[in-house]
Amino acid sequence: MRAPLAIPVCVACLLACACGESQPPSELGSAGQLQVAQLHVTLTVSGAVSGTATYTTSASNGSSCSQYAQGTTDPTQFDIPEGDNKATIDGQVLQIGVVADTGWHGPGGYPNLTFSDPEDMTVIVDQSSNEPFQPTPGATQSLTVSTKGSGTFTFTNWQDAGQRSESGTESWTCQNFTG
Repeated sequence: MRAPLAIPVCVACLLACACGESQPPSELGSAGQLQVAQLHVTLTVSGAVSGTATYTTSASNGSSCSQYAQGTTDPTQFDIPEGDNKATIDGQVLQIGVVADTGWHGPGGYPNLTFSDPEDMTVIVDQSSNEPFQPTPGATQSLTVSTKGSGTFTFTNWQDAGQRSESGTESWTCQNFTG
């Protein structure tokens, strides 16, 4: 009686191995489909532009929430949700271009986040001037990412070329969708 049961199990194992990369069981949905992370983001800023925007986007590395929490395809980096031109305040499109690339070692707290090249880190909140706000001396930024992909990025006193200041908090929750 056990022989008929063993054959379908072995066939399933062979099919899983023959289909290319395998995924850990935790990354598969109930029907064995891959899970894709969707981020629900709230961005609140104050300074040159003030207000709150909410938007939904996919994880930058197109993965599950637990994979997103580990960082980009480069395990030494983490991409903070960017806005994807979906976040707006009073008609102003908000864009965040921030990559945690110094000292990133996976989920956890980074209270004094630094960047290998601060000029590559930008927050654009005012499309009329198109001047990005960037970390300058005296600015602070912190990042917290949970093992489930949710997190918070906070920045204070980032400045643009005109010495205007912007501060903000971006928080997100992560939810897996089977796809």
